[in-house]
Amino acid sequence: MMKLSDYQALFRASPYPYLVMAPDLTIIGASGAYLRSVQRTEADIVGRYVFDAFPEDPDNPEATDITEVRASLLRALAKGEPDTTAFVRYAVPIETPEGIKFDERYWSTVHTPVLGEDGTPIMVVQNPVDVTELYRFDEQSQVATLQLTPPSSNNAENFNRAQMHEALSRILNNEREHLRSLFNQAPGFVAVLMGPKHVFEMVNEAYYQLVGHRELVGKAVWEALPEVAGQGFEEFLDRVYTTGEPWVTRAMPIAVQRERDGPILQRYIDLVYEPYRDE
Repeated sequence: MMKLSDYQALFRASPYPYLVMAPDLTIIGASGAYLRSVQRTEADIVGRYVFDAFPEDPDNPEATDITEVRASLLRALAKGEPDTTAFVRYAVPIETPEGIKFDERYWSTVHTPVLGEDGTPIMVVQNPVDVTELYRFDEQSQVATLQLTPPSSNNAENFNRAQMHEALSRILNNEREHLRSLFNQAPGFVAVLMGPKHVFEMVNEAYYQLVGHRELVGKAVWEALPEVAGQGFEEFLDRVYTTGEPWVTRAMPIAVQRERDGPILQRYIDLVYEPYRDE
């Protein structure tokens, strides 16, 4: 059976960066990979409030997003579930012969609460992956742009292939959710249809309001909207799918049932069928 000292040795030897904090965000431990990534020692940081150990750059506060990191930690503790911040700008203080200097860094983090037997958090673990090598930051626009370039040799130890894959998954999932949210909030009705049978792949809220909140995704358009069949839309959808040319119309009449078992109502819509090409 493994002893406590064995688990401690395993934790310190982990190739992944971990910072362990008490619920009051006092640092109680760090893996070797984490200490190397921030160029610190356990003696430097253990026992300190995390934002005292890693303060903001007084000369450039925007380079250290304490607000976002604190919010993510508190969400994890409050929910009792992991909380992910796919991308956060957070400069770290580095000791140099000339004094403390702040090294500009970008991170992808997951904060995971560790729960006691009664279900309350007894600690929270931060897993920050340094993604600085994947971004270029424009000082004028204050925008960081993702660049899928390999890490430089001086960061290779702290940014191995597995960590790169994990960080990119976090970032791309975050981007996907952001785009899905924008799609769903679009004021115009939008649906994505796939294949020659025109099967609903995605539908936004405005589209659901147009046709009534019925089951759409995964169904062919004429199966999901039987009352629309025969009104002339089939010909235009098939043509767009076959030719790859868009089709646009204004104030086209459509008879649609907006409520379950309700009357079929006539509406007039502006409609665009825009082909999506899988390149």
